[in-house]
Amino acid sequence: MFIFTGRSDGEYQKKLDISRRGVEDGTFYRSMDGTLEKGYTRSEIINLCSPLKPAVLESQSRYFRAFGHQELVRPEGFWFAVFMNEE
Repeated sequence: MFIFTGRSDGEYQKKLDISRRGVEDGTFYRSMDGTLEKGYTRSEIINLCSPLKPAVLESQSRYFRAFGHQELVRPEGFWFAVFMNEE
């Protein structure tokens, strides 16, 4: 299983203004459109994907949107992961 998702504990999220933080842990409002976004910690991703095991789980800083060809740059703002069966 391949995953590319937001990170809740990276450099980008640590620097967010308090007015952009959501009520739940790891949530924030995007500056581009005000949409509420949820980010995850390393342990949250591992727990959510269990019983699969991470073959790759690394922090990323760039994301290219599928539509609109927009590049988002968030220092340590995303996770890229590959999870596999142990077999």
